[in-house]
Amino acid sequence: MQAQATQAAKLTTIKSEAPEEIIRRKIGDAKGSFTAMGNLLLVAIPMQEKIGSILLADSAIDENKWQGATGLVLQCGPGAFVDRDERKFFGQRATVGDWVFFRPADGLLLDINGQPCRLIRDSFIFGISSSHDLIK
Repeated sequence: MQAQATQAAKLTTIKSEAPEEIIRRKIGDAKGSFTAMGNLLLVAIPMQEKIGSILLADSAIDENKWQGATGLVLQCGPGAFVDRDERKFFGQRATVGDWVFFRPADGLLLDINGQPCRLIRDSFIFGISSSHDLIK
């Protein structure tokens, strides 16, 4: 009986991996194999496989790849968030590690080591979020 209680306690203390950790693990060594050019950002789309202890169907998981409006900034091109005649940023900028939100149709969908990513212009970034799951 005590062994079962100990095993149950171990199971309840297992933490699920943070989306940032999953993304970094998936991208792995490929990160040095690409470079965002000009005013482009490379953002990774978080893929949520479960809610709490409930596993999501493959179709629900895949939906975020197509309709996900948040991403983790992996790279910023050298011209990203630099003021231009047609666009001013007023000193605001997203940096590597920030969660940003955007319109999914504005970015080019890429797959890097099985991780969905978008290549997106700096001017198409609407803002920065403290978490990937605040913006739906």
